[in-house]
Amino acid sequence: MTLGNKEPRDPSEVGIEFPGKRHTPKRAPSNVSTAKVLGIALVVAALVGSVAGFAAGRLFSPAAALPRHAVEAREYWVFTVVLPFNDNAPGLPPHDYFAPDRITVFQGDNITIHFFNTESEPENHTFTMDAPYAMDHVLPYNATTTFTFTASVSGIFQYRCLYHQPTMSGWLIVLDN
Repeated sequence: MTLGNKEPRDPSEVGIEFPGKRHTPKRAPSNVSTAKVLGIALVVAALVGSVAGFAAGRLFSPAAALPRHAVEAREYWVFTVVLPFNDNAPGLPPHDYFAPDRITVFQGDNITIHFFNTESEPENHTFTMDAPYAMDHVLPYNATTTFTFTASVSGIFQYRCLYHQPTMSGWLIVLDN
């Protein structure tokens, strides 16, 4: 039997089916090669991966994850404290120190310090810092002073009493905002 000018090679082409024989349809010829399909798939995967990576980096970066700290006005009370021993004995350090000896703030905060000299004997103390927070407040015994400044530079800065080193010192810790 013939179909036009073409002789059938497979009986299924003319609609005859044989029991137990599986019918496999013929594919139409394609102009798209496997290399082209793989190339397109590779380009699409690269684009999707780039977009996903960029989005993940923007959404989950440390700067995006941590909110900026709002600028605050912060007040601290700093006291002179005297330990109960005689510091006039040879080899003993001064018995004075600050309480608290650590103040932690954020960059940009407005700081107010109330400095109390609680000394029971007539002895002066200072609250002294170097640059960038250069200050030197001398406080007579049994007196109080208040001063303010803006924590404009982040870092760790020492404050100290010029008269009672090395024990009378503390640290201003300014955290990045």
